[in-house]
Amino acid sequence: MKHRVTFFPGNVPVDVDEGETVLDAAVAAGVRIDASCGGASTCGRCRVLVEGPHRAPDAGDGHVLACQTFPEGELSVFVPAGNEARAGQIHGSYSNIPLEVKEPLAEIAHVIMEAPSLDDNLADLERLKCALGRTNVGISLPALRSLPSVLRSSGWRAFATIARAGGTEEIMEVRPGDGAGAIGAAVDIGTTTVALELVDLRTGQVLAQASDYNRQMVAGEDVLARIAYAEEKGPERLQELIAGTVNRLLDRACDDGRFQVDDVKALSIGANPAMVLLLLGLDPRHIRYEPYIPAVHEPPVVRAPSSG
Repeated sequence: MKHRVTFFPGNVPVDVDEGETVLDAAVAAGVRIDASCGGASTCGRCRVLVEGPHRAPDAGDGHVLACQTFPEGELSVFVPAGNEARAGQIHGSYSNIPLEVKEPLAEIAHVIMEAPSLDDNLADLERLKCALGRTNVGISLPALRSLPSVLRSSGWRAFATIARAGGTEEIMEVRPGDGAGAIGAAVDIGTTTVALELVDLRTGQVLAQASDYNRQMVAGEDVLARIAYAEEKGPERLQELIAGTVNRLLDRACDDGRFQVDDVKALSIGANPAMVLLLLGLDPRHIRYEPYIPAVHEPPVVRAPSSG
């Protein structure tokens, strides 16, 4: 059975399952409630007013604690001013330091090939590899499917996007044109805020910047609270929240029309160990207990469709 919970001010509705709390509903709806303990019922900060059938101990003055309140029907929740999750400072812009691009996760290579003939019947992919001078490079299946039409429509002049993962290289895309769209994104995931830069993979030039609050704040202000939340509820919702934050920043950085989100070929992400595990949807609980061992210290390169 599901119950509809609507948060005010803002009139934000969300449906939650039987047995979930008002704080769970706030996390699902992306409504910021000050719950620094992440729902452990220890901080006492998530005081809200509710109207409708519910089950909860009285927190005083008609308030209840969102983490201890269970909807039993359609519920209206009023988040008092000052009980929203505390906001930090977000910088709209910051210093643009020139970068030297040495080994990007993805690069763009301009290739010019001789057209095939009866005397030169090398296959399209092998012809491309020879032009790149990289006979051991792999290719994704979508790129291989489009390769014949791209090469012929471009007069055998094209731009190949090559991704690196460890010691291997793979052609992600082959396209005609002038090579525009060779963009990477650098992302700094902090506990409170997330910052993103779009970077030209050919020159290292910073093209756009964006920053916002880490939407995981609704599940607790600090790392330990979020680890505790993931241990009790699972990491899936926290992964959705941080992935949603990054996606929104990508949209914002591209909203002036100069770039498309699809032009971003690689993301390089920096974060503390807990934020990395939650971004990948991995269980972070073991770094909370002695001997504090995470699932991974150096995560593998992950393709966007498989990253959740």
